[in-house]
Amino acid sequence: MKYKYLPLLLLFALPGCSGWLDIRPQLEIVEEDMFATEWGFQDVLIGAYSKISTQSMYGMYTSILVPELLAHHWLVASSNVEYDNIQNFNMDNPDLDGLLATIWQQYYQTIANLNSLLAAIDSRASLFVDGNYELIKGEALGLRAFLHFDLLRFWGDAPGVASGESITIPYMKITTKDPELLRSVSYDEVARQIKNDLDSAEIFLQRDPILLYPPGVLNSPGKLYANGVFPPDNSFHYYRQNRFNLHAVKATKARYHLWKGEKALALQHAREVIEAVDAMTSTPLFTLANEASMTGINASAPDLIMTSEHVFAIHNSALQSLLSSYFLSFGGLTQDRVAIRTAFETNIHPNDIRAKEPRNWEEKLNSQTQQKEYFFRKYLASETNTVQVIPIIRLAEMYLIAIECAALPEANEWLREFRISRNMESLIDGSLVDASSVYRFLEKEYRKEFYGEGQMFFFYKRNNVTTYSWPTAFPVDLTRYKFPRPIDQIIYE
Repeated sequence: MKYKYLPLLLLFALPGCSGWLDIRPQLEIVEEDMFATEWGFQDVLIGAYSKISTQSMYGMYTSILVPELLAHHWLVASSNVEYDNIQNFNMDNPDLDGLLATIWQQYYQTIANLNSLLAAIDSRASLFVDGNYELIKGEALGLRAFLHFDLLRFWGDAPGVASGESITIPYMKITTKDPELLRSVSYDEVARQIKNDLDSAEIFLQRDPILLYPPGVLNSPGKLYANGVFPPDNSFHYYRQNRFNLHAVKATKARYHLWKGEKALALQHAREVIEAVDAMTSTPLFTLANEASMTGINASAPDLIMTSEHVFAIHNSALQSLLSSYFLSFGGLTQDRVAIRTAFETNIHPNDIRAKEPRNWEEKLNSQTQQKEYFFRKYLASETNTVQVIPIIRLAEMYLIAIECAALPEANEWLREFRISRNMESLIDGSLVDASSVYRFLEKEYRKEFYGEGQMFFFYKRNNVTTYSWPTAFPVDLTRYKFPRPIDQIIYE
């Protein structure tokens, strides 16, 4: 029998490579063996989630570190050359070549795994039970679109200078070593392929278990729910809120259309997520966090990552050990206390749930330097709660998209609901009177809301911001928002 060989990239460290997408594995597994059962497909998909949760991707670099440095959310010592170059948008500095190449490779290696799965799944559809063919294919398509979209947001031009014909990134739909098939394509082509994959994912996920069972069922395997409702028999249907479910597809569509300036479509999809309901009670599926939910039943276990809002998130059981050097040690990622109080408008909104001390931020004295440092606590474990999750898409973003895209009367209604949840003062009710006031509100709220989550940079880039207003004035050339492609990629083009 003639076998094709499948590169199983997700389980191995990066090999040394001469090209940006050298997908030669350290071990090759016969495709017929890997995808001989449904569980093989599940393993590859779960492996993709594991890969994007690592330090090189959303576990650190593409959420907490690089985009947050670009947004000037962290104080950086000039002695830290790498961080200083990032913060000053010197992305073409040779000192950053290794970091950017690693991020690029991790994205495309994850996409290669998804493509291997997608290439095999249709011919083996008979292997699947309980709707898992549609579920796995839908998740893989949606995740492929999501990863390419973030590649475009990093490596593509800012919308204000982007040309539809400009060459951006490869949109990979097959696993190949042929350099002729690894070429970057135009901005418009990447955008078209993202939308196609999201549309297909939405079709395949029409019977996503998250639509059929309440969260209390899906998050409690084997437990009988209220009123005699039995949980799914299939274990693959649990814990949907962290996976790329149907609502994550719609939320990504809202993000995508907003990026393209298509506000009506962005509003439509944001509403769909906001209005999603529990399958049993018809109550909202996702709810805005508030003082009670963040504090929880025990003040020693605050829910600072706002779990009730998670539409898509990554899970890493080693997150605390990964982040401890950044947020538990002196000299890690921090910010000036006065600057934070300015950013969170504590003089106007002293009870904002996102800025409370010492719950969200805590000042400590460094006994060696005798300097006080201000610590960010969102991802830190408490006495009774170990944080292992980083949110990637939250309900709050859908509210901010709705506020940006709706007509002013509706936008002010969204604002009122949002500010009540955040315990902000009512003086801002009805304050959205024109496009400028909407922008000013959103600029402040994106910073408060997504501090440490990596979204503020994309807000700046999407709005073609040429001068940062916080923590100090900082000019940005629109062309500098675009990451340089790895040298080894350019030689193919």
